[in-house]
Amino acid sequence: MVPRAVPNANPCRCKVINYINYVLDLAEQRNLLLQIQPYPEDNAMGAGPQMSYRDYIVKELVDTERKYVQDLENLHDLKKTLEEQGALPGDVIYQIFLNINAILDFQRRFLIRVETTNSMPQSRQEWGSPFVYYEEAFNIYQPFIANQRKAAQLASQLFDKIQSSQHPVASDFNTLDGFLLKPMQRLVKYPLLLKDLLKKSDDEATKSDLANGISAAERVLQKANEAVDRDMLDEALDDLINRVDDWKNHRVEQFGKLLLHGVYTVVTGKSEQEKDVSLLGTPLPSFHTN
Repeated sequence: MVPRAVPNANPCRCKVINYINYVLDLAEQRNLLLQIQPYPEDNAMGAGPQMSYRDYIVKELVDTERKYVQDLENLHDLKKTLEEQGALPGDVIYQIFLNINAILDFQRRFLIRVETTNSMPQSRQEWGSPFVYYEEAFNIYQPFIANQRKAAQLASQLFDKIQSSQHPVASDFNTLDGFLLKPMQRLVKYPLLLKDLLKKSDDEATKSDLANGISAAERVLQKANEAVDRDMLDEALDDLINRVDDWKNHRVEQFGKLLLHGVYTVVTGKSEQEKDVSLLGTPLPSFHTN
């Protein structure tokens, strides 16, 4: 629809406006008017057929990285709101959110690196490079991810007080729990995205860059998983210490770290009969427990 001039009370001006409208109508009927064209970025960011599979992967990586930083900002904002309102003691807030401040600060810097890579011509984009460069910096995730299970349990117990903040992240517990899980989910996603890019890359230099990035991202994820396992073993050891009534002069602090915990099937040396036994890293003397 071509915009039309609106006449006012002046009779002479009305005649001029009517004539302009007549000319516009005539030009439109003859297809002489320029049509509104979309901006180039509209086509680039849309779902048009000109987008390659690689373009979709890059777009997903960049868009989800932006969204992830927004999610971290919202989680951090909930922490800040609880602190300002005094809904929970400071030490309890720390037990739930731990080092979310430092993670957010790091992830903002990582996003800048992602945006910089995305702004370059495709031939110069090295998507593996940010993960190699920041591999050690990603270690900041380990305490938060290892603590996530305990944080969720504590948040569940105190959710009424958390929800009283009326913050969108605390609208219900599932929403809050989902936000606490996002850091681990993001670390899992990184190597998958890079592997998808590698499948669609033919240039040897690009493939080498992506392979290095995948290795770095997988090492980051492995360290995060190891941090979770270590926390669970430490928790099991604490539980064992609390269950034993009399350690018979044994010094628990000299036992070292718990290496294994669970029920496993073994074959005894005498009868070769399989038995399920509970292993706690190293053999311990018999004790009376609660």
